[in-house]
Amino acid sequence: MAKRLYLWLLVAAVAAVAVLIAVMRSSLKDQEPQAVPSAAQNLTVTIDQQTFNLRDGVAQLPAARGSAAKNTLRVVGALVPGDINGDGKLDTALLLANEPGGSGTFYYGVVAVNDGDGYRASNALPLGDRIKPQGIHFTDGRFVYSFLERKPGEPMATEPTVARTVVVRFDPETNEISAVS
Repeated sequence: MAKRLYLWLLVAAVAAVAVLIAVMRSSLKDQEPQAVPSAAQNLTVTIDQQTFNLRDGVAQLPAARGSAAKNTLRVVGALVPGDINGDGKLDTALLLANEPGGSGTFYYGVVAVNDGDGYRASNALPLGDRIKPQGIHFTDGRFVYSFLERKPGEPMATEPTVARTVVVRFDPETNEISAVS
């Protein structure tokens, strides 16, 4: 009789642990970040009066008329979701690298604003030339771009070591982003 009771209690304990694990997994699944739709990488972005039509995160234009060199714009790093305009729809922050055909790589912050029917790009906010991106995160209704840059006066060949963040605010009336001072 005691063995049956012990066996029954052991089975009940295993079942309880299994239920607890299932509940915890379900709870954690609800907290996982939502995936960013690939449509957020299909945007029209204007940089230096040139319009790029990103498809799957990449666009190319001729670097100069008649030149074989390309002016390439591409999404780098992870796309980060967040509701920057407070409308209940997830918008997406992107980091863009522009290689216009010379020696520089210029980085820009852009927000893909979810208007319910798709995404439209904000303006491109310049972050720097040949910086070292560290990531983007969303906090307090704003996107924050983190990267390393050089000390003032250091040559471009010097590895960036100075930590910097740019907090981005969104103006829904103009659909533009700007750095918070």
